[in-house]
Amino acid sequence: MSGSAGLLLIAIAAAGYRFSTYCYALKFRVIRESGHRLYLTSLTVGLVFLFPALILLRVTEWACSFASNYCIKISEFEYTVALSLWTLVFGYLFAYGYNKFKKHAKAENIIREWRKNDFDSVYLRAQLDFKPLAVSLDTGKVYVGMPALSREPSSENSHISILPIYSGYRKEKSLKFVLATRYEAVAKLVSSGAEHSDDAKDFYMAFPRERIVSIHIFNDHLYKQVDATYHPKKPNAVKDLLRRLRETSEARES
Repeated sequence: MSGSAGLLLIAIAAAGYRFSTYCYALKFRVIRESGHRLYLTSLTVGLVFLFPALILLRVTEWACSFASNYCIKISEFEYTVALSLWTLVFGYLFAYGYNKFKKHAKAENIIREWRKNDFDSVYLRAQLDFKPLAVSLDTGKVYVGMPALSREPSSENSHISILPIYSGYRKEKSLKFVLATRYEAVAKLVSSGAEHSDDAKDFYMAFPRERIVSIHIFNDHLYKQVDATYHPKKPNAVKDLLRRLRETSEARES
């Protein structure tokens, strides 16, 4: 490969990479790509911007043919350099134009990518419908809270953040969903619409995605009907002991 061809190939890949990682049309789609897949995507996209660069230089050559006294003759290498630079410029201009003039471009493309993944779709619904999210961790802990930060699609090793209202655990054998603690102060902030206040931000919790076993929308009404282990009133020690003995007896019989 000659130096000119190598330079042009690098420019094509760079233009494609710049467009793919900057323009909202592709940014959230390729952000999870890496290695050869990202390289091929960059080359493919970059080729699109090679054509307007070629057209521009051809038009310039055609114009110079009528005004040769005002044009400077350039070598093949200089022509390749100009072609490479214009390819980069068009890659940036197209990305900037799309982001600038396309209404709601970022939101629309984020939602489009979220809907391609079940995990992200649940998180998206919790954000859009203002619903609490139940997060089960590989440690057995469970947290229920409001999605705290607007999250963009990113690599698999990403995090999610919530403002916790309840915390609990899953029983070791039955994996029964148990809510043990309610954060009253946080619940008041959410009910008053202050979930993004400075006080609320002090309670934000972030979970690495690889530590999350499952997430689902939390419906307090259905939870109390189906698996009502949490009691908002002060627990009675005697009743709690009798309940535990009953559960132990039932487990042995089964």
